[in-house]
Amino acid sequence: MLWTNPDCYHFQNQKTFYEGWYARVSMPKQKETFTIIFGLTNPSNIDGQFKGQGYVIVLNGSEAKQIHEDFSLSQVSVKFDDMDVRMGKTVFKRDNVYGEVNNGKDICSFSLNFAKCFPWGKRPYFSPMSYLVHFPSKLIETSWHITHLNSIVSGYVNWKGRLIKFNNMQGYMEKVWGTVFPQEWVWMQANSFRGRPKAAFSGSGGIVPLPFLNLGIRAYMTGYFDGKKFYEFSTHLGSLIKAEYELGRWYIDARKLGERMVVKAHCPYNSIMPLAGPTEHGVRPVAFESLTGTLEVCLMTKKGFIWSVSDKAVSDLAGVEVGGKKFQKILNKDK
Repeated sequence: MLWTNPDCYHFQNQKTFYEGWYARVSMPKQKETFTIIFGLTNPSNIDGQFKGQGYVIVLNGSEAKQIHEDFSLSQVSVKFDDMDVRMGKTVFKRDNVYGEVNNGKDICSFSLNFAKCFPWGKRPYFSPMSYLVHFPSKLIETSWHITHLNSIVSGYVNWKGRLIKFNNMQGYMEKVWGTVFPQEWVWMQANSFRGRPKAAFSGSGGIVPLPFLNLGIRAYMTGYFDGKKFYEFSTHLGSLIKAEYELGRWYIDARKLGERMVVKAHCPYNSIMPLAGPTEHGVRPVAFESLTGTLEVCLMTKKGFIWSVSDKAVSDLAGVEVGGKKFQKILNKDK
């Protein structure tokens, strides 16, 4: 296929391949937030590569804890023509994510029902990567797509026997796939802004490998919906983007044609969790993530040579992440 649906499954018999699905619910009043992550690596299971597997992770943001369950490929089922992923007792669909994970010590069951979904830029299948996200996975080594930039979620999470029910809370959904993870990356997401129930932000980027070349380029993609208008700044669309990040602090300054967006985020160190993902040696910790970061989006317009603030929004339940080789020493130290 020369043109693909980003919501569908992208495996095309590559020797190395990964695909991940990410769903999140945020409850500002209860100060609770949970993320469900499905991951699949090396489904071809070719000799000489690390063994293919599936895995599901539930992140509890308020407690900075997680439950991780691994699955053999025989326990994994993925549809090519729709978003439908099944691993053990868990299911991930565009409008419903449900099931139970059990790591042998702790159990978490969950059901997240998504409605009134707002995609990236209002257009179905439009994506942070624009037209590039529709290319076959053999041509693009790393792809990122947002299914729901914002949505309404109802359901429950039963975390180790503690039942948390929610109705009409803020939801988010995205996915990634490819053959090689970025050498280094940053990621931020929020849709629980103070007094702004319709506002939503997501941004990611870093050092992305170039196909067939032993080189990487810095590329970033950011988008913010203020409740009425969508603002997009992306390197591949001509925006000038500066990003600075370290463990616990994030900063992005994006500009284009008289518009500017500055995003600042930080989180307490005790809220940061190591996050597993695919590596050449198997599924191992590759990143750090917090779900309780404080994130500020500041929109500006330019008049002459002066930038003036046109809008500002703050979230106290932001997802913030850093990963890649730059942080590998810290990950190895924490083992």
